[in-house]
Amino acid sequence: NVLDFRLKAAAAACRVSINVENIEELFSLASASVNNVLAVDMLFAIAATLDFAKNTTKPARPFPLLNEDMGKPFPWKREPNSRFSIPEYVCLAYDFYMGLIGRFLTESSPNICDTVITFNYDLLAEDALFNLKIPFTYGLPDAFVDYVGSRRCATASEVKKALKVLKLHGSLNWSKSDTNRLLIYPDYSDVLNAGREPLLIPPTWRKNIGEHLETIWDEAVQSLRNATRIVVIGFSIPPVDMHFKYLVAEGLRENISLRKIIF
Repeated sequence: NVLDFRLKAAAAACRVSINVENIEELFSLASASVNNVLAVDMLFAIAATLDFAKNTTKPARPFPLLNEDMGKPFPWKREPNSRFSIPEYVCLAYDFYMGLIGRFLTESSPNICDTVITFNYDLLAEDALFNLKIPFTYGLPDAFVDYVGSRRCATASEVKKALKVLKLHGSLNWSKSDTNRLLIYPDYSDVLNAGREPLLIPPTWRKNIGEHLETIWDEAVQSLRNATRIVVIGFSIPPVDMHFKYLVAEGLRENISLRKIIF
């Protein structure tokens, strides 16, 4: 249905400067529609595409890490290396990235509080953190959250011990119950097997985040207020998603500690 909509949307591109090959512009156009069925189809189109890509794409080339006796066991395979006299540990790319972000590969400090703010729906970050046994939390209050199946993330009561992963546009493994409670499943396949819709907010100008995600946006603003360093990775700042600009502006409005922004 989404592909059929894209075909019909080509007519609008003849009259207005819209690139229907750009998924963000296509979803912005669809969000202006009153067709609720199309809105649900969009969610499943996004989720199914990400799930298909995850299940069919070869993992990124592993990173070699020298064993320098960092005082903690590596959960990765050890391989001989002809360049050095000692073996290497070989890890998956996302394990390496989240190992850096989650301070698995560096010394931690009680005075450091790291937060990941992401617009991505996929579970790559969570999968890597789970592999590394790095506790993480979604920044959601326990009051309106139900965990279905095995719980991989920490609860709000464990937040001081966990890395915050704030998913401002929702997640493939989130859904809503019939009583409007937020349901968190281990994976997207569990959402499908339960016959529910994933809770995703398309990257468009017309957003309705709802009460379930308001807390996460508030957490993101507070994290930006307290940040001494902000690192922006792989975000194109699409013009259809103006919320990012106002999120950063509100977060930095009262920030007196910021020292550096890295793109």
